[in-house]
Amino acid sequence: MTALLPVSLDLRRLPVAVAGHGEKALTRLAMIIEAGAIHPRVYAPDAPADFIARAEALGGVVVDRLPSDAELDDLRVLFVADLDVETARPLHDRAEAYKVLVNVEDVVPLCALQVPSVLRRGDLAIAISTAGASPSLAIAMKRELARLIGPEWAERTAAIRRLRMALRGAGTPPAAVKSATDEMIRREGWLPLGGAAPRSDETDTDTAATTPTDHPRRVKA
Repeated sequence: MTALLPVSLDLRRLPVAVAGHGEKALTRLAMIIEAGAIHPRVYAPDAPADFIARAEALGGVVVDRLPSDAELDDLRVLFVADLDVETARPLHDRAEAYKVLVNVEDVVPLCALQVPSVLRRGDLAIAISTAGASPSLAIAMKRELARLIGPEWAERTAAIRRLRMALRGAGTPPAAVKSATDEMIRREGWLPLGGAAPRSDETDTDTAATTPTDHPRRVKA
């Protein structure tokens, strides 16, 4: 068994980039932009025009070379995809020397950072990881969870955020904020099979409620 630490990275604050050109690199680019990265660089030497156009349409900034040491020193996270191992390994080694978290697609020994399969419902994100054992299993489980946790959870998460922020803004003690959010989950019946523990003086009898559910310029080498 491989023990991994699941974490959430705020890519609005952490410099992140992609290296490589191809479908997997585009998938990584779309992933980090969806997670908040703003105009991340895509280091793609000799990339075809179609790739450049698609990367820029997503919001990436294409660079026609691999990152320099100075650029690696500025990064915190690097995703490598669609590069052969002979090219990816030295890039990985240079990046790790600058304490960059690196993920080289499909090469587990070169992944200090592994990427789970993620189901998003607004601010709610559920990550499924098999520690590299089977990406297919993680994807299958994501599909199953998507049936159980539908789009309505985006608004539910937004609603509980609004309640929590209002209470905190009013100076409500943390314990009382937690009690209020637990009560909202219980009252709305969002988690009829579990969720917040019932109070000692009541049983959980709530029924489920239905809730309505300019491109950046390319950087030259």
